[in-house]
Order: sequence, then structure tokens, then C-alpha cells
Amino acid sequence: MRNMVIGVATLILVGGLSAVYAIVVVPLQDKKLPVSTPSPVPSPAVAVAVTPTATVPPKVFTDYVAEGDQLFLLGKVDEAIAAYNDAINANPNSAKAYAHWGKILVFRNQTGEGLAKIQRSVELDPTSAEFYALLGLAYDWNNDYGKAVEACQKSIQLSPTYPPAYGCLAEALADSGQIEKGIDAGKKAVQLDDKDADLHRSYGYALQSAGNFKAAEEEYRKAIERQPKLTYFRLTLAALYRRMGRIDDAVVEFQKVIEAEPKNPQPYEGIGRAYYDQKRFDEAITHFKKATEADPERASSFSYIGWSFYLQEKYDLAAPFFEQAIRVEPRRAEALGGLGWSHFMLGKYKEAREAFTKAAEIDPSSDLAKRGLQALEGR
Repeated sequence: MRNMVIGVATLILVGGLSAVYAIVVVPLQDKKLPVSTPSPVPSPAVAVAVTPTATVPPKVFTDYVAEGDQLFLLGKVDEAIAAYNDAINANPNSAKAYAHWGKILVFRNQTGEGLAKIQRSVELDPTSAEFYALLGLAYDWNNDYGKAVEACQKSIQLSPTYPPAYGCLAEALADSGQIEKGIDAGKKAVQLDDKDADLHRSYGYALQSAGNFKAAEEEYRKAIERQPKLTYFRLTLAALYRRMGRIDDAVVEFQKVIEAEPKNPQPYEGIGRAYYDQKRFDEAITHFKKATEADPERASSFSYIGWSFYLQEKYDLAAPFFEQAIRVEPRRAEALGGLGWSHFMLGKYKEAREAFTKAAEIDPSSDLAKRGLQALEGR
């Protein structure tokens, strides 16, 4: 699991029962550029000299893709997405537009939607090393590590010296438990292209997976230096600080992202998790709610609010937020487990059993569901 998207806490339940839960974070508009219209041409009947007026030709899909790429590098993510959308409207077979749009969505933790767009790009052009590298990234962030490794290796087969293929492989190998191989792939990626910010992020992630936080921090800072306007790299550094227990440093980095992208839910959730880890639940709830205001479909933040109330023994307040998370993601086993325990603590055993049973069906390994069903025996 990605370190950015995993939170672990221990719940102390009735009778000394303890359970471990894991919260998986899952972590735009159309825009038409104005096209100049030709100036009126004098009537031929008028005996005057006519000076031709230059006109601006309509943009084609390649222009929109290039514009989207430039906007992305400037940190104008929503505008970049709008440009890629325009590219696809102009040419529904623009593989590059699908791929680059998908990459942004993956970075925003909209992994399922991003994966679908990148898969479409590979369907349109199965010979592109770039698209397979992005496909590997998307699979990895979707926790499908086997497919991620395969896609990255396919990218290398298509272009043995393509740096992002090795960056992709570094993350996929690290997440699949092959950490040393992941570090080697990440090192090769930055050796091939030291200027690519995302390759330093990938290498840093492999180092972080090995517990080498200091080296990971250095790589993340190199990524920020190379692309200071891409907030994702700062989010990655902030998440590392949170994991290291450097909460103040983490909050500072998250706040910088908020200043740049006030409508991005990720930094609000990041600050919430920092306070949550410190059991400062009221402050955590405030920031999780800000995340849901920025993105009303952010199931992870609804679930964190639920757990924040649960750990304060406010079970009646916790249940509705778990239900909100389930509304957005019906197969979110962790939220179903939280809902089950909230009902259990309120003495609503029938409702608790229903929630635990659904959670177990979705995730047979769910400790929350197993312990919940055990606690219900004889009730």
C-alpha cells in the first residue's frame, strides 16, 4: 500500500477487544479558448484598396494537448484538464490527451478514473513506451502491483532507455515487496534523466519504502526544486514528514499547497491526518470537513471523520459519516466495519451484523469484520 494513502490506528473496543483498521485514501471543467473572427471585408462595389486582415486559425487537438502540458507544468491543473478535454472533443482518438489527463487524475488520487483514461490511451496506441509507463503508474496506485510491474516492463521493452519506465518500475517493485530491485530501478531512472522531477519522486518513494527517510526527503526536495509549481511533490514531502512524526513540518508543507490550490482536498485531509495521528480529533475533524467541502465525493475524509468521532466514543455521531463514505464507495470495507462497530456500541446488533457481514464479503481478511462478528456471537 502507498504510504500516502494508508492510515493505521488501534481501536480499543468493549471488553478489551482491540482491532486494527486501515483507511485507504482514494486522496473538470470544460474550457474553450477564444478564436479570433475575421474582420469584415469591404464590399467589392466600394472602390477602395483592401488590406487583408490576418486571422487566427482554430486550434487543433495537438495545440490543446501542448497547452495542457504547459499548464500542468505551471501548476494550473484544472486548466490543464480542461485543455485535454478540449483535445478529446476535437479528436476523440487523441491518445496523448487521454494519457496526460489520466496522469493528473492519478496524482489527485482519482485513481480509478485516471486508470481508465490511460487504458484508453494504450488501446489507441499500443506502441507507446510513455503510455505503458503511465499505465504501470496507474495500476500501482490502484494497488494492482502485478499488472503495474508488467506494464512498466512492457514500457522498457518498447524503449530500453526510456527513463519514466524505470521510475514506474521503481514504485511498482517497491510496492510489491521487491524493495532493493525498486531502489535499483529508481537509481537508474535518475541516472538516465536527472532533470525529471517525477523520477526523483519515484526514486524517493522506493527509498522511503526501505525506511531510508533521510534519503527519500532529499529526493523529494530535488523534485520540488525541479518543478516548484507542481504541488503533488510538496504533498509527497508533507506526507513523509507526517510519517516521520514531524507534524509541524508536515502542516507547513500542506499549507503551502492550500495557498496554491485552495480547492484541492488533499492538503486538508493531510493536515487532518496529522492531527488525527496526535489524537487531536476536533482539529482533525475540522480539516477533514474542509476536504469534503472541496470534494463532496471524498470517501476517505468522511470515513476519517467517522473514526475521529468513534475514538471519542461519540458513536451516534460517527455512524452517519461512515454511511456517507459508503454512499460514495459502497465497497469500502473499512467504513462498513466502522459503521458496524458504531452500531454495536449503540446496542443495534442487527444493523451491526449487516454491516460486518457486508464488510467480510468485500474483504474476507478484514479484521474489523471478523472481530465484529465474533463479538456478536450469542447476541
